[in-house]
Amino acid sequence: MLLRLVRCLRGCCHFCMHREDKDKLSKACKAEVYKVQMAVATDYRADPEMAALCKADIEQYCKGVKDGGGRVTACLRSTRAQLKSECAEAVFRQELEADEDLRLNIVVYRKCLSDKKRFCPDVAPGSSRARDCLVSARHEDGFSPACRDELEAMIEARVHDFRIDARLRRACKDQMQDCVGMDIYEGDETIVNICLQDNLAQGLIPDGACKNMVYEYQQLAAQDIRFDVPLADACHDDRQKLCGNVPPGSARVIRCLQTQREKLSSHCRAEMFNEEVRFSENIDFQFPMKQACLTEMDRYCKDVPHGQGRVIRCLQGNKGQKDFGKTCLKEITSYEQKSSQDYRFNFRLASQCKVDIKGLCSGICKPEQGQVCGGTVLRCLTEKSDQITSESCRKEVLYFEKMEVSNFNNDVILAATCRADVDKFCKDVEPGEGRVHACLREHRREVSDGCRREEMILEQQEAEHIELRPNLLKSCADERQAFCSDVAPGSARVFRCLAEKLADPDFGPKCRYEVIAKLQRRQANWKLDPMLRRACRSDVDALCKSEDAQASESGEVYRCLVHNYDDLDLNCKKELGRAVHMAFFIWSPNSIMTRECDVDVQRVCLQDRPNMDRIPGQVGTCLADVMEQLQAAEATSRKVVKEA
Repeated sequence: MLLRLVRCLRGCCHFCMHREDKDKLSKACKAEVYKVQMAVATDYRADPEMAALCKADIEQYCKGVKDGGGRVTACLRSTRAQLKSECAEAVFRQELEADEDLRLNIVVYRKCLSDKKRFCPDVAPGSSRARDCLVSARHEDGFSPACRDELEAMIEARVHDFRIDARLRRACKDQMQDCVGMDIYEGDETIVNICLQDNLAQGLIPDGACKNMVYEYQQLAAQDIRFDVPLADACHDDRQKLCGNVPPGSARVIRCLQTQREKLSSHCRAEMFNEEVRFSENIDFQFPMKQACLTEMDRYCKDVPHGQGRVIRCLQGNKGQKDFGKTCLKEITSYEQKSSQDYRFNFRLASQCKVDIKGLCSGICKPEQGQVCGGTVLRCLTEKSDQITSESCRKEVLYFEKMEVSNFNNDVILAATCRADVDKFCKDVEPGEGRVHACLREHRREVSDGCRREEMILEQQEAEHIELRPNLLKSCADERQAFCSDVAPGSARVFRCLAEKLADPDFGPKCRYEVIAKLQRRQANWKLDPMLRRACRSDVDALCKSEDAQASESGEVYRCLVHNYDDLDLNCKKELGRAVHMAFFIWSPNSIMTRECDVDVQRVCLQDRPNMDRIPGQVGTCLADVMEQLQAAEATSRKVVKEA
């Protein structure tokens, strides 16, 4: 009779949704209940009803297991899927009790006792407190593998059956009702946890205890494939085939599968893709990165809220700091390369550019079964950046372009096209800070046509915005502040401002060198001058199409435009005149746009003043003053020089 009464009280404690029911018991009654719970946890035979219900299952599955020490109950848990329903229910009831109080899981408690004393010494038993503390500490140095294995087995059981987690059931009672009421539920306990996480991702769970707990489950799913039921089920065979030797935990299996995306089954690949998109939103769902960057997060991003990709962006923004750790930098670099494979892996860009992608790039990529877009949508956005309507999207696209400029691997299309050229000409060049791009451009006449074309596309992007020219940005910081602080970036406006101030005596030599180098580079290809490219596009198509098609980088399009000067659109004439003006403003011997005038420059300008060319603008002024004396320049060229 006493045992039946205690069993009833146990049921009141653990099957009611509200903790208040348990708190109604007197202290003495609670103590008696605990004694019975501990007795049953130690030896299932202390509960005659459980012993009777599970007799056949114990004979079949746990025959050689020694009684006592919670060993038989642990054996039954490990074979729960095969148990008869009556026995499974009895084991489930005892499992609920152990979930609330770790002491009632004898095997786990014994294996974890030393870890409890070391990592959670002040945590009182009950209310799942000790369990949660140990789960949080299981990746700490010195944590015993035996305890970690037991805890992770408990986690795996909870993600498959939400009922085992009493704390979750209490916190999410109302939200669970919605999930249990779904047509797809049909008694499948795994559906509830999946449903809760989906609702969290959609912002359907209000702030509070339930949201916090579901958030914890999502973190667990990102850490270990065993805790991500949809992914584990979809990739079961793939995992055995491709990653069978990879131990679980620390997202190792997930990363193993990601690196072999093309070998995955369509079901596994699609589910993996969905999870990657979901996990891209928060550093807490990027487990290896978070572990590697704990110091940097505390140093640089301590006050940055988690979520919306904010902490990841903070780390990206500080990766150039001198004391930024190499391990964290490696993770950030890996993240950037992955987010460049598909815009949906870049949470901030994908969320801010949703409307613009639909309007500008809707037909670019329609992947099926988890295939990535391979950078095609990102390329579309960069090529149509001037058509983007959302300011927040424009900012995200610019940030992505910075990633491309810094590391060639972040431009997926360019990296694939130039791979052989990088191996041939730049194999010893460390990626980052634009070093590989600089190497490829030094060998632009030797690299493959495809690689040269890709570098030109990127160079055109760089010409649009000073933020995409790291060397120029660094060298001209003071000059930008002094001369161009009120100039809005974009459309090469800041660069034009700097170029126009070259002759100022306060203009520093480092900045002058960078600006002149960019201006001289423009002379090779008209597309590197954004203003001229926009103003003269139609004229080039109509009058200089064959020259443009040559892509010779020897100024052929400029010569064609000069030759057809009288037939050009007024805006094109204006921009061409400005380009020629700047070419003479920074004149140096044998420059592409001014070499026809070199003889005249030497004869009428430098003969008496040989150092004139050291001051920007002096040669151009000299030529304007002696226009009628020019001998070598053709009539049309003289006209353009005069116009300039």
